[in-house]
Amino acid sequence: MEIAERLYRFFGETDAAVIDTNCMQEFFDWMKTPAARKDHKDIGLSAKTINNTYVVLSEFFEDNVGKYFISNPCRKTKRGKAIVPEARVLEQDEQEVFIREDLEERRLGRAILIVPFTGLRLGEILALEISDFDFKKKRIYVSKDIARIKTYAATGQKTKLIKQDTPKSNTSNRWIPMNEEVEALAQAQFTTLASENNLNPLKLAFPSKNGTYTDSRTLQKRVDEVSKRCEAKGVHVHSLRHTFTTRLDENKVPLTVIQSLLGHASI
Repeated sequence: MEIAERLYRFFGETDAAVIDTNCMQEFFDWMKTPAARKDHKDIGLSAKTINNTYVVLSEFFEDNVGKYFISNPCRKTKRGKAIVPEARVLEQDEQEVFIREDLEERRLGRAILIVPFTGLRLGEILALEISDFDFKKKRIYVSKDIARIKTYAATGQKTKLIKQDTPKSNTSNRWIPMNEEVEALAQAQFTTLASENNLNPLKLAFPSKNGTYTDSRTLQKRVDEVSKRCEAKGVHVHSLRHTFTTRLDENKVPLTVIQSLLGHASI
């Protein structure tokens, strides 16, 4: 496993119990240099690779706090942001056509429809549990997300889904208001789940057929299918989040409010 190999090259035989936040910060900084590579390229590892490494290590430390570690040394480290291509934004008429699609009759259709009304990230909506929906106060609590990371097995390179209890940053933990459309979609979704009697041990709002977390690629595939029917090219789940943001800005919603709804650390 590449992560284990890099850890050994950097830390050697150092006792893991003495590794603190400063040590982990030095490790992540080292990953930004050519020394972290084995292919001899004269650049450091990508921000995406570094952040994926953080996810794996942070989960490991969190699982062993109180057993082998006093705290998680990955927390409060800085790693830099991955460069993400600018997402497509649906025009008003495109959005109306998209929403009018008969998505409620399709698996994950309600998850797709909720995004342009809430601006939730892909991993955030797939991590939602039924208990995160507060129908009395008409709001949704966002406190976790799902990330896909590389792992390695005897059969070759694979990936797996990992739940993170804190999405992106502390500001990502937030309450999202439910409008009438979202409330109706959520109520219908939970009625469907109750009637199907399928396995759902984690009480997820949008579980897979096996009762586990839905693969992000599966949701994107559903969005691709809808986009094709709507003849809207280049639409990704993140496009729906950007569309939500654009509609708020067009309606003169203050930037500080938009920042809070999106869970961004800064405007």
